[in-house]
Amino acid sequence: MKKQFQLLLGFALLLPLGAFAQKTVEVVTKSIQKSMPFEIGSEIIIDGQKADVYMSTWDKNRIAVYLDIVASHPDKAQAEADLENMDYELEKKGAKIYIKNFVKDGVEKTASQMEAKYTIILPASCPVNLSNVFGSAQVRDLSNALVVDAAYCTLKLTNLRGRIDINTSFGDIEGHDIVGQVSINSSWTDMKLSQAGGDWKMNSSQGVIKIDASSSFANFDITADQSEIYIEKPAVGLFNYEFISSLSEVNLPQELQFQQRTISQNVQEIKLVSPSAKGSFRIKNDYGKIVVFPLGN
Repeated sequence: MKKQFQLLLGFALLLPLGAFAQKTVEVVTKSIQKSMPFEIGSEIIIDGQKADVYMSTWDKNRIAVYLDIVASHPDKAQAEADLENMDYELEKKGAKIYIKNFVKDGVEKTASQMEAKYTIILPASCPVNLSNVFGSAQVRDLSNALVVDAAYCTLKLTNLRGRIDINTSFGDIEGHDIVGQVSINSSWTDMKLSQAGGDWKMNSSQGVIKIDASSSFANFDITADQSEIYIEKPAVGLFNYEFISSLSEVNLPQELQFQQRTISQNVQEIKLVSPSAKGSFRIKNDYGKIVVFPLGN
């Protein structure tokens, strides 16, 4: 170990001092603010590219949008030039409000690191349609409808009601206090859910789903392949369980009396029915894993 340290130290001493210096990054920002009246029937449509979106609600009949478009580059002149090549759309067309950031026509690529930062405050009853690639979104307190189409995006969803439709790939979802008609189609996505209610229909490919069953009294219908599904903190009598496992690993707690039946050589059916159940798990998983944690864990 000492000899390795001496070799590394000798190599470091041979490096020029400039090798340890960090280049200063120049950051330039274009800020846009706009407010518009909210009318019954209005819908917000957001098309984000490398965007961080934060969305919350208030009790005013207005929609406020704060948008920062940011360019970062060691050369300030280059950052300023790239910022000029970025544009945005923020306008109302009929009942729809369009919000978008994009590169101007004719510009193939920017040299700077570009990002857009949205803060949107709106009435809870306003429907939202959100698309985002290579970014993040935090959405809270909506009570009507939410549609999300995301890739390489982290989603944090809190206190949502109504109809929710999510399509996502190569991302993460953290959901807390979501009640409604929920549909999630995901691939290569990890999910962590707590305080869920209503009816959930989920399709997962090569992902991980973790559900806190101590606070989630919902009906989960999950179809998965090459995915891992974890039911955490289960309690006696609160759920009905029905699993179809095809070439999947299944781990069950001894405290719950599951009934198991072999359907074919590689397919198992596992059930547990309780007359006092407040929710249910119907899971079909191929080439994956289903884990029901011990009670209270």
